[in-house]
Amino acid sequence: MLVKLIHVWKKIKLDFYLTPNNKGELQQTKNLNVKTKIIKTNTDIRFKDMAIYLTDADQYENELIKTFTRYEIPIFLDKRRKMADNHIIKTFLALLRLRVNNFRSEDLFYILNSKLIGITEEDADILVNFLTYRKIKGSMFENDKYFAMDEDFYQKNLANDPKKDIKIAKKREEYRIVNEARARILGLIDGLDEKDMTVKDLATKIYKMISDPGIKAGINDFQDKLLANGALDDYKENEQIWDEFVGTLDQLVILMGERTMPLVRVYSLIESVAKDVQIGLIPPSRDHLIVTDFARDRVSNKRINILMGMDDSYFPSQEAKDYLISPDEAEELEEAQIDLKLYAKDRDMAELLSLYKIISRSDKLILSYALSDKEGKDLSESLVIRDIRKIFPNLKKNILLDTKADDALFAKESLKKYTLNILNKLKNKEKLSEEDKDHGIAFMEYLRENPSDLENKEIYDKIKKGLFYNNNKKPLDPSIREVLYKKHAYSVSEIEAYSACPYKHFIAYGLRPDVEKEFDVDALDIGNIVHKSFEDLSKLIKDMDLEDVDFDQIDELLDNKFREGIDENLDKERKDNPKNKYILKNINQAAKRNTRQIIDQLNKGDFKLEYFEEAFDKGGFFDPVYVDEENYLRGRIDRIDMAGNLVRVIDYKTGSVSYTHLTLPTSDLV
Repeated sequence: MLVKLIHVWKKIKLDFYLTPNNKGELQQTKNLNVKTKIIKTNTDIRFKDMAIYLTDADQYENELIKTFTRYEIPIFLDKRRKMADNHIIKTFLALLRLRVNNFRSEDLFYILNSKLIGITEEDADILVNFLTYRKIKGSMFENDKYFAMDEDFYQKNLANDPKKDIKIAKKREEYRIVNEARARILGLIDGLDEKDMTVKDLATKIYKMISDPGIKAGINDFQDKLLANGALDDYKENEQIWDEFVGTLDQLVILMGERTMPLVRVYSLIESVAKDVQIGLIPPSRDHLIVTDFARDRVSNKRINILMGMDDSYFPSQEAKDYLISPDEAEELEEAQIDLKLYAKDRDMAELLSLYKIISRSDKLILSYALSDKEGKDLSESLVIRDIRKIFPNLKKNILLDTKADDALFAKESLKKYTLNILNKLKNKEKLSEEDKDHGIAFMEYLRENPSDLENKEIYDKIKKGLFYNNNKKPLDPSIREVLYKKHAYSVSEIEAYSACPYKHFIAYGLRPDVEKEFDVDALDIGNIVHKSFEDLSKLIKDMDLEDVDFDQIDELLDNKFREGIDENLDKERKDNPKNKYILKNINQAAKRNTRQIIDQLNKGDFKLEYFEEAFDKGGFFDPVYVDEENYLRGRIDRIDMAGNLVRVIDYKTGSVSYTHLTLPTSDLV
């Protein structure tokens, strides 16, 4: 068929472009379009006179949308869209799945992030964080006990905190927001789980759910944002979605309205319809550039056509050859006079026919392909391009590696990148042509001399910042440092944190954010609970006859102090969590075993327990450790044993640690 095109080629201008990857193809296409050479050098041509054909939408579509939006190129994606892929429908289906799948987290989080159900983005984030932190999943969402604030715990836990009232008020507000958002979601799906309902009853409840004033207001706000952002395609698609979804409910009622059917079955039917129904959009009347593909039977009648992705992997389409039966089998079925209309159409030939139609209607035709796809896989030019080049051996291939001055001059955005590249080369003393150097310097001078245009000032500042940016951080200003670190006393843990990671130290001890603790008991919780138990244990055994120990009494003491420590460090939900219960039970048993080892150790040696839980600090049992005239270390020693002039300092550890044996002279201890 290509041989027949020889007469057509003489009427049009044909260009070939080769780029390193498909992103480069998009940049070149942008250069050919945006406020571009084609339009600026041909005043009778508008965007609506051009079309882009993608051989593989997955490789190009998302990047194309981002690139063309950045350069303010108005585009229209000429394709049919599945109703199930629409954001509004996905939200409706997720609401139904809450009942079908017993409040699966993925559905719940999608609904909260949809911004369509009358819950503000800030409140949705608070509920998501609350559910994630407390590991509330499935049917737990309906149980009130997981959403009740343990007021007594916070009163006890924050008793000595100077910001107690502020923190408790903040926690009350969090629970208020969480419970209001939760009640909102439960209210939307109320009654959907009733038994023995007819399809008509279920459809009525679903219609009531999507007709909720909060949801309608959310959809209207969503549409307003799309309109404000110029997303007319999505806006027009959403205008059709409501009627399509309601029409699906109507069809269910007409076909099986009086039949009793569970929600899971009705949901399955609605979902299947949503996946099958496709929404077609009418091309906009304003000046848009059409983006389509070869899968559409209809070919746009445009003067300038750009074919992207003319690689052997994408054109002809590989999907076109993925038949359930082979061509040979189809031929045998035809001979047997079996009519298989599904296989009657040769899709390879259909794509080539579309190509022929595009060629025959073009004043200018641009074919481009990349050397690699977005995953980096090597690509080669399509067989079609090879055939064309054989017919016309004098056709020139344009290889594009960098943006050229002629392409960059037609848009500020591309000129900005071009200029930054030029200035970087100047900075690094790389070889440049005088033309490139003049263009880059001239553009910077233009931006600097026209600061009244805010866009010019913004571009100038970005280029200047990008050119001279480095990652060197300046020391904190002394006035800020005084506010953040207004103290002279430091703990050993704080010094260790700084030694390990200064930035982590800055966050934890400088900014001091109010971070919610992990829901699972952590090393800090366990350490506090165990230290509470061992402090009273030390008091008990200090003057006890260790050869005649009542371990039942000790175990009872440990159990009581363990419960007190848990009450002081964990709220009701964390205490009742099965995983936390299991961990704490094991820790308690380990503490009892360690108690026996401690007593056995003291029995077999000359050391006697002398001090426990004593502070080294101003006003403490021991003096602080000064590192200079003002700054000092303070802390608490878990236990000190003595045997004559010998001293043994013991630090209780609940985690995994490594030890280094160290012998100090007596004078250092004194």
